Amino acid sequence: MGRKNARSILTSKMARREGGKFCAKSQIITIDTEKEAGEKEPVEDQPVEEYDWELLDLDTDTMIAAYYNSFLTWRPDAGKNLRGLYRGDSRSSIMRNKRKMKEELEANKDKKVRTFADFGFSVPVAPVSPVTEALTVYKQSKDEELEEILEAYEKISEMIKPPVSSDSELGKFALFEVSKHIAVKEYFRRLLNNCKKIEASEKAAEIFWTTPSKYRGEAVRGWAKEFLQFGKISEHQQGKHAKRSSIVDDEDLKKKAIVWLRAQKAERRTVVDLKKYLDEMLFPSCLGVKGNVAISTAWKCMRAWGYVHRKNNQEVYYDGHERQDVVQYRHAWATRMMGYKQCMSDFTGEDEEIEVTPLLLENQKKLVMVTHDESTFYAHDGKVDMWLEEGESHIRKKGQGRSLMVSEFQCACHGTMRVKGWVSRRIFNVGAAYDGYWTSEDMLDQLKNHAIPLFESLHEGCTGVFIFDQSSNHKAYATDALVATRMVLNPKVVSENDKFIFKDTTFLRDGRIIPQSFYETVFEAGRKGKGPVEKRQFVGVQRILQERGLWMELDPSNLSRRWRMDCNGEEAENHCCCARHLLASQPDFSGKKTAIQEVVEEAGHIFELYPKFHCECNWIERYWGAAKRVARLNCDYSFKSLEKNLPSFLDSASPVAGSPSMIRRFYKKTWRYIEAYSKFLDAKDADAEVKKFTSRISKSHRSIGIHD
Repeated sequence: MGRKNARSILTSKMARREGGKFCAKSQIITIDTEKEAGEKEPVEDQPVEEYDWELLDLDTDTMIAAYYNSFLTWRPDAGKNLRGLYRGDSRSSIMRNKRKMKEELEANKDKKVRTFADFGFSVPVAPVSPVTEALTVYKQSKDEELEEILEAYEKISEMIKPPVSSDSELGKFALFEVSKHIAVKEYFRRLLNNCKKIEASEKAAEIFWTTPSKYRGEAVRGWAKEFLQFGKISEHQQGKHAKRSSIVDDEDLKKKAIVWLRAQKAERRTVVDLKKYLDEMLFPSCLGVKGNVAISTAWKCMRAWGYVHRKNNQEVYYDGHERQDVVQYRHAWATRMMGYKQCMSDFTGEDEEIEVTPLLLENQKKLVMVTHDESTFYAHDGKVDMWLEEGESHIRKKGQGRSLMVSEFQCACHGTMRVKGWVSRRIFNVGAAYDGYWTSEDMLDQLKNHAIPLFESLHEGCTGVFIFDQSSNHKAYATDALVATRMVLNPKVVSENDKFIFKDTTFLRDGRIIPQSFYETVFEAGRKGKGPVEKRQFVGVQRILQERGLWMELDPSNLSRRWRMDCNGEEAENHCCCARHLLASQPDFSGKKTAIQEVVEEAGHIFELYPKFHCECNWIERYWGAAKRVARLNCDYSFKSLEKNLPSFLDSASPVAGSPSMIRRFYKKTWRYIEAYSKFLDAKDADAEVKKFTSRISKSHRSIGIHD
């Protein structure tokens, strides 16, 4: 047997009864082992057990009182670890006894109870137990509570009677306040019918709030308690707080903050940077004090100013969409395009295979929309999202690798235009060591020698509406175009290295059309032993303006200095700020056309440019996305594979055989955008209008969509 611990030794010293139980509040019997066995302790020092009533000279009443006021302890030094005796007056016991008494009353209410008094005997009065006394007090308090509820029920019923005059109580309440009073009245009525409080409050709340809610029941009980205590229910306080405007809402501060935000790069634009700008720059400069804007406030400001924290969307860009010049051009362009559409075919059917030809007048020709765009495919352009095992890492090659640029013309009826292996696309190997870089000359060659001949062979008797985006190559002028910025002030001899040779023109003067040539023949001294050499010379801007009667010796804005060739600033309203601006404002110079426009119109077709930033109006942008999706799935990070398979990637979106269903769907979506812009809708409203056709919202299961 092992050594006893401290608790076992202490327990062995405690006094026990015959059954082995510990004595309540018994003193610990101490034994001095050092005393001799024959030595006895004095009688008065021996411990006395508290349950020995005769030795302590205690009567029965005193012991009962001590019993109810005593505590059980595990040891004398128990401290706060006390347990009171159970007296039968807990809430559960009272409710259980009450229920038992009620059942007995229900069972014996029809029976006549005969007592000792019926036989003439006197009955000794038994002392009232604590349980009976508690039940009596509870019953009295319950009766008082019911009386108070009945009184409140009558009062609130009087308050919400239908109004008979403008002075009635109900006429002073708002609709929500009336609802609160009716709910409390219904709650009181259910309590008077012996309904439990929680159930009564939830049933009362369902009168006005059909959705079950724990909060509604709690609210009804709170209103009822308030009415019982004060005789009224406080008014609803939602929206009645003091209205305060934030200092960030000031128009001047807001304008400066928005200007600063727009100047930041999108990837560097954060809430923390906005807070730092407001605290350390904007507030000190405008208010003279340092700010302390919360992060949450900066976040709310950015949301209120039109910024949304989202994943970058690469389909529709809104940068510059609502610029004044862009909006003006967009509406005029969309109006013209809707006019063209009346003479164009439409497509229908499950796979857009049915072509619906337009109804034309005798002098009208069928129009066909032909769009153009360029895109670049990279050898290392693989998938970004992929399924990987835990711990697996896919290492991609660095950089995008070598690239191939594709320049393509498409129509909706054929997709990529083809005639016996002759296609309207051109694949260009980009790089100084390869095919070079795509220029306006390459664009002109493809348009003049491939796109227009292919179109005319496929669409006999039709007029094409050739549409390009507003890139620098597409807006370039021909080498002989009248461009004032390409000219010099003084005469200059033409050399073999001169790129620009200007064509002759005419101008109007005094009602007469006068021809004008920019070149003249001059003779220069030749080498020794040879006569003069004939050369061609550009006459210069000064002579051109002198022949037109427009040259000025002095600057009109400052007569103390000579008139300059270039003012290096913004053009004045009268165009007289410099010689170059004045020459560029002349009708033959300002009415010049781009090189592409000249080629298209000389062939008898219509030339158009898409509005700036509006790639959603060009269906070929979606065609590039479909082709690149296939290219990324089949990417093996080699340029040879890209060069070999690129035509098949492109043909997957615009097949060689059959109707180009995907292209025609893209084409129809483009026209929805154009139609929306022709109705003066802005970019976001136009996008929402198009989504009515591209997204389905069903009202219920197995029903047609809202937009069908």
